[in-house]
Amino acid sequence: MTGQLKSAIDRFYAVNDKLRQNSKKLYLLVACADDAKSAMNGLLTHIDLMCDYLHWQKAGQVLAYSCFTKEDIVQTRYPEIARELGAGI
Repeated sequence: MTGQLKSAIDRFYAVNDKLRQNSKKLYLLVACADDAKSAMNGLLTHIDLMCDYLHWQKAGQVLAYSCFTKEDIVQTRYPEIARELGAGI
């Protein structure tokens, strides 16, 4: 998890009650250089716990593995999958 994402999540604390009042949908787009499926386990567990706590619904995700550079991503189906996910919102 990036420091920026962790900071954003930490800022939820002040408004948790308001965030929990209305169910929201969470869409997750993540890229990592590692090709091991376990590489994102920590992040995914944290997101699951956050969604449970805030009463948010995980509505979709794109997990892009083996993508160290922009060129690595461009050569995959991940951008297409992300567009399809976005089109369904």
